[in-house]
Amino acid sequence: MKLCEAKNLRSDEIAVVLVKGKEVSKAETKAGKAGPTVTESDIQHIIST
Repeated sequence: MKLCEAKNLRSDEIAVVLVKGKEVSKAETKAGKAGPTVTESDIQHIIST
Protein backbone atom coordinates (compact mmCIF):
# COMPACT_ATOMS: atom_id res chain seq x y z
CA MET A 1 0.00 0.00 0.00
CA LYS A 2 1.35 3.40 -0.90
CA LEU A 3 1.92 5.98 1.79
CA CYS A 4 -0.67 8.33 0.26
CA GLU A 5 -3.27 5.56 0.22
CA ALA A 6 -2.52 4.72 3.85
CA LYS A 7 -2.86 8.38 4.82
CA ASN A 8 -6.20 8.63 3.04
CA LEU A 9 -7.39 5.45 4.73
CA ARG A 10 -6.44 6.83 8.17
CA SER A 11 -8.21 10.11 7.39
CA ASP A 12 -11.35 8.17 6.47
CA GLU A 13 -11.10 6.12 9.66
CA ILE A 14 -10.71 9.29 11.72
CA ALA A 15 -13.79 10.79 10.07
CA VAL A 16 -15.82 7.67 10.92
CA VAL A 17 -14.66 7.77 14.55
CA LEU A 18 -15.56 11.45 14.80
CA VAL A 19 -19.06 10.89 13.42
CA LYS A 20 -19.66 7.98 15.80
CA GLY A 21 -18.29 10.04 18.68
CA LYS A 22 -20.67 12.89 17.90
CA GLU A 23 -23.60 10.48 17.82
CA VAL A 24 -22.63 9.02 21.19
CA SER A 25 -22.06 12.49 22.61
CA LYS A 26 -25.53 13.60 21.51
CA ALA A 27 -27.10 10.52 23.10
CA GLU A 28 -25.16 11.05 26.34
CA THR A 29 -26.12 14.71 26.46
CA LYS A 30 -29.79 13.83 26.06
CA ALA A 31 -29.42 11.21 28.80
CA GLY A 32 -27.51 13.61 31.06
CA LYS A 33 -24.29 11.58 30.85
CA ALA A 34 -21.86 14.00 29.22
CA GLY A 35 -18.37 12.47 29.24
CA PRO A 36 -14.93 13.76 28.26
CA THR A 37 -14.53 15.41 24.87
CA VAL A 38 -12.07 13.93 22.36
CA THR A 39 -11.04 16.19 19.50
CA GLU A 40 -9.84 15.29 16.02
CA SER A 41 -6.33 16.39 16.97
CA ASP A 42 -6.44 14.02 19.99
CA ILE A 43 -7.28 11.12 17.68
CA GLN A 44 -4.61 12.07 15.16
CA HIS A 45 -2.02 12.24 17.93
CA ILE A 46 -2.98 8.79 19.20
CA ILE A 47 -2.85 7.26 15.74
CA SER A 48 0.51 8.85 14.90
CA THR A 49 2.22 7.46 18.01
